[in-house]
Amino acid sequence: MYKNLKEKVKKKTLVILGTVITVFLVYMFSLTLDLSNLSTSKGIIFFIITFLYPLLNSVLAFLAVLILIGIRHEKIHYITWLCELLALLSLVLGDSWFAIIALKEVVE
Repeated sequence: MYKNLKEKVKKKTLVILGTVITVFLVYMFSLTLDLSNLSTSKGIIFFIITFLYPLLNSVLAFLAVLILIGIRHEKIHYITWLCELLALLSLVLGDSWFAIIALKEVVE
């Protein structure tokens, strides 16, 4: 199953997924830049952290969706993988928004 994952995902799907992830990153980075306070060292540290959160989360999201697309026709362990990958995607979205909320609290 895992060896054939590369063959099951089409280039068009990768481009669409990459575009969606890029739009998400641009949106999150624009929020981060708008809310950041770079005049203090504490503000710079929080900016770096909130900059890395969406970046690393987007890597997780890309891989989770890629696996989810690749295993959609597998009968063995499909439900287990589906639940696990949906949980991972929920974690990625919640984690990214938590970073923005934490930054808002620092700025206010």
